[in-house]
Amino acid sequence: MKILSLSLANDHERFIKGYPPKGSNLLMAPNTEISQLASLISQPDELLYLDERIDTISFDSSFDLALIFSTFECENRAIELVQQLKGKGKRSILFGPLPTSWQHNFPDWIDSVVTGNILNVYSEIREDLSHRALKRQYIAGTQLNYVPPSRVLNEKNNLFNKRAQYLQAIIGCFCLPQLKTYCSQYLYYGNNILKRDLIEVIGEVISLPYKHITLLDEDITVYPDYYHEFFINVWNYRKQWTVQAGRRLFEHSDFIRLLAKAGTRIVFLNEDWFPLLFPGVLTAEKQKYQNELLTNQRVLRETRRQVKILHSERILVGAKFNLLYDSASQYNFDAAFRIIDHLDLDFLEIKFYEPAPPNKNKSGYEIVPSQKHYFPMIPSTDPAWLKNRFYALGHIIYRTCTRPLTLGFYNTLFYLIPYSLAYRQNYLEGIAFPP
Repeated sequence: MKILSLSLANDHERFIKGYPPKGSNLLMAPNTEISQLASLISQPDELLYLDERIDTISFDSSFDLALIFSTFECENRAIELVQQLKGKGKRSILFGPLPTSWQHNFPDWIDSVVTGNILNVYSEIREDLSHRALKRQYIAGTQLNYVPPSRVLNEKNNLFNKRAQYLQAIIGCFCLPQLKTYCSQYLYYGNNILKRDLIEVIGEVISLPYKHITLLDEDITVYPDYYHEFFINVWNYRKQWTVQAGRRLFEHSDFIRLLAKAGTRIVFLNEDWFPLLFPGVLTAEKQKYQNELLTNQRVLRETRRQVKILHSERILVGAKFNLLYDSASQYNFDAAFRIIDHLDLDFLEIKFYEPAPPNKNKSGYEIVPSQKHYFPMIPSTDPAWLKNRFYALGHIIYRTCTRPLTLGFYNTLFYLIPYSLAYRQNYLEGIAFPP
């Protein structure tokens, strides 16, 4: 039985025939949920994978079912493809964050839909398909389930980064309250958390063939004892790590030293850490920006000191934050960039949001994602100006020249330069995130 799995992309990221794919190969990896699904599919079944970032979608090959993964910005594209499949007499099932957010109020144009994580209901879908009796809706529930992603999809296509390796030890949502409605982990599992058995996780670490591993856990400071034991155990395997952490990281100086000794190369400080230094930054406490010079200077000094603590352990530092932007404000983001520049970060990832329009607000959405892209002569009143300045070639060259003194040549050569140029390429080619 052949199953065609489609990963949709928005208009800016979609592959155009005759042109190279958009975005850096370093950051290009197969869809994680489809990679996990591939681990469940065994002979005689076959999974065909098409990714709109690198493929043009066609339905010429024979297949029994199309599984379509869709995020919030791909709804129109999902409508288009489902209609095409219906016209060819093919069945399709829509899954991912978008259909899960509908709950039971899904639109008429869909064929079948999965509410929740498709891994929980794949066996049921497979059984119904064999009897040609697919249900209108499959409810996966909030049961936490982890399947290691298959590396088969990485190896099949040269346009993916074959060395990209992802691991998740604790599954669940640790997002800011304002953003939970857009978080796939929250949509799938609610407030449920799964801590995987450490022996199982370490076994997965050993099985990964390459040195660098990206830990997908949203905050390694939520369960410090768990991660302390984890990094003590993986220390001996000489892996190199990219991890995410919150502000509680700096309450545990011994843990920071352990991260460095265990091979951590990049720490991304998440939204919980980034301070309210200019208007629009979303925080857990929903604070409002107070333009108090002395307070802001004190916070800025402390924040820079924390970045330098990680630098002193030869760890590169990235920051993630969310920015709520009202186009009517005409705020000059050049002042905000000078603040970010003073923090001396190595990487920057920003997601932009806008106040929800009335029709969305009635549905319970206070804010909506906003896609901000590069265009020539971008003004400083556009929030994308922050990325424009941070990943300007001059700033990348400056960081490259100054970092070897504190981070060493290895980290500069194999992490700072490649990832800085990859983020710059993504930004210039219109990829909204990352950076």
